[in-house]
Amino acid sequence: MGAVSDLNRVINKSASMPILTGIHASMDNAGRLTLRAMDGSDYVMTKTIQVDRWEGAGAFVADAEQLTKALTGMPEQDITLSVTNNRCEIAYKGGSLSFETGDVERYPAVNEAEYTDTANVDGQILTEGISRCLYAVAKDQIRPQMTGVYIHYADGQMSFAASDGRKLSISDRKADLACGAFEGILNPKTCNIIKATINAGKQVRLRIGDAYISLEYGNTMFRARLIEGRAPNYRGVIPTTTAYHLTINTKTLLASVKRLSAFAPSGSGLIRLDYDGNSTLALTAKDIDLFSRTMTEALSVDDATATEGDVPSLAIGLSATYLAQVLANFGSDKVTLNFCAMSNGECDASRPVTFTGDMATTILMPMLLEKEEEEPQQEDEPLPDDDMDEPARDDGGVEAAVAARNEAVAAKRERIYASEEEEENEQETELNELDAALAAGPDNGELAA
Repeated sequence: MGAVSDLNRVINKSASMPILTGIHASMDNAGRLTLRAMDGSDYVMTKTIQVDRWEGAGAFVADAEQLTKALTGMPEQDITLSVTNNRCEIAYKGGSLSFETGDVERYPAVNEAEYTDTANVDGQILTEGISRCLYAVAKDQIRPQMTGVYIHYADGQMSFAASDGRKLSISDRKADLACGAFEGILNPKTCNIIKATINAGKQVRLRIGDAYISLEYGNTMFRARLIEGRAPNYRGVIPTTTAYHLTINTKTLLASVKRLSAFAPSGSGLIRLDYDGNSTLALTAKDIDLFSRTMTEALSVDDATATEGDVPSLAIGLSATYLAQVLANFGSDKVTLNFCAMSNGECDASRPVTFTGDMATTILMPMLLEKEEEEPQQEDEPLPDDDMDEPARDDGGVEAAVAARNEAVAAKRERIYASEEEEENEQETELNELDAALAAGPDNGELAA
């Protein structure tokens, strides 16, 4: 039953050839049942099952979606499968099902693929490395090389990397594969199939070439087309030196970010991080749109170090959504936030924040912090004229004063929105600069040492 579910992941339900929405099944004279699913020439998965009792040999095509739905939730058990006159019947404990089979002659054959490197790798290295980076892939197709997870092996280390220009994730794994260096870019569908079908601890025979990657594990063979092109030099955009380092519990920080995200501005998702220089990191979310709301939490920092001297007060803005993604996929109990410094020693809030932990490095582009607004004064005191542009009150009474105050508040709100729009434009410029840096990798396409 699980075999049918795995094969269904490969199938494209909108395939141009309707026959490819089915599973090809063939039985040989040695009692080997081979199930195959394809998505054109891009994806192929086969599963080979040795049956206990058989009679004759042949092949048929079954509708994958109907078969998956029919077998979902059925406990593992022996079944009896028979095919007669283009009709298949499956009998199991307590029931049976039958369906018309497809035309085997119309099901395409598997084309040959060439491979340049072969290695045996622990399945856990593949699944964990992919999981740490898959969330960071780009969604647009303008730069196809950035829409997948880059894998690279050399000198006993297997590396995975992905970036969408705003966030970057790199995961390094020690692996003595006894083979030469290789690299390739896996698209998200390939990554999700690997995560779903390879169990931790299972040995995988990996073969890779210029166009395809093939993975053999257990009774399964999965082949997928690689994304064409060379990956950017991902390591080239990581700050080489950082001045200040704050270490904190990953789950604690993630839980706080998730809570604050409800109070962050709906457009930007901005949250502010403030370190007081004395082991406390404050997180603040503030939204002035429609209903003014603010939420602040203070977290204890486990360790604070500086390249020189002590860590001063720091302030930086980050996207709550992106920060939550980074922390949820980080994979380490502790995370260290690394900040760059300006020449005067203050935190450079325009440079990326680098997150480091066990075998993981992530960078996240910052957001411009909102300008501090003066606190409104009590209602019985007039607000300063230069702040609210409120006209002088006359003897016309309370109604005229209230109307004037409302106009002044509306004018102030317009100024705030204009300032936010200007800051968003500046942020977009910075993101474009990072995109350009990612695209300007070295010609060899390898991760820099």
